[in-house]
Amino acid sequence: MERGNLTGADAKLDWVGDELEALEKEVVAWGEDRRNGYTTSSDFYPEANVVAMRAHFASPPVEFSVRAGNIIHCCRSALDYLVSDLAILNGNEPVEGPGGNQFPIFSERPRSRKGNPINFSTKTSRSLQGLRKGHIKMIERMQPYRRNNRIKGVRNALEWLADLSNTDKHRVLHVLSQGFQVGKEFEVRAVAEQDVAQILDFHAILVGLHLKEGGVLACAEIVPGGPDPKMYVDALVPSQLILEDGMPMLVVLTAMYESIQNIIDWFRPVFEGEPPGERPSARRFF
Repeated sequence: MERGNLTGADAKLDWVGDELEALEKEVVAWGEDRRNGYTTSSDFYPEANVVAMRAHFASPPVEFSVRAGNIIHCCRSALDYLVSDLAILNGNEPVEGPGGNQFPIFSERPRSRKGNPINFSTKTSRSLQGLRKGHIKMIERMQPYRRNNRIKGVRNALEWLADLSNTDKHRVLHVLSQGFQVGKEFEVRAVAEQDVAQILDFHAILVGLHLKEGGVLACAEIVPGGPDPKMYVDALVPSQLILEDGMPMLVVLTAMYESIQNIIDWFRPVFEGEPPGERPSARRFF
């Protein structure tokens, strides 16, 4: 394989694109299988004559976590390959191993080991060794800590990539769970299971990006017909896989992939001796 011309980075991202497409189809098919859907339990509150129906989700296959980790690894590798190729383009041999070349990602302004502010080029003197100053400046412009790349309270795609990659590298599989998709239209129907004489009022409750395990899906005001009223929800509710902190897995992975592809394309013309392409927007938020 030729070196110094983005061949490795392109190969990694080509695989990611194909894998994301395949993974999405399999996740959707798994979620649409009623055996993998949700079940509900109910709690009766006699002081208010209200039944709350709680959602319980099937655990996604561990294979999905493994494949998500592989996607994250290849996205991270593509950026590191870019740095190595830029060193080769500048007539230098990439430095491998600890302290060698890699694409830096900083969520906060660089600081020295003593905690003092330090400029980006000094902080990255090892990870970006062998690169031209102009290319180092381009990488600096992508950093999550820069004001034009941030919106208060949310992350951009590179910040997600750094955190997810660090988790995966330290031999911990990403924990995936199932939740409902927001913004999808569907009908929710409450069904009396026992000791319910009449349903007076019914409310479906879907709040936030997803409904957590055990969260209240719906509640109903009833006229009890016995000592232990029970109800369940009958609806095919669109679901999705979510990461540990509640973000939709496929949305996060796709955003990372697209953002990294844009960064690679920004640098692509310099390998042909041309000025960089159009600067991509690093403000990919969810």
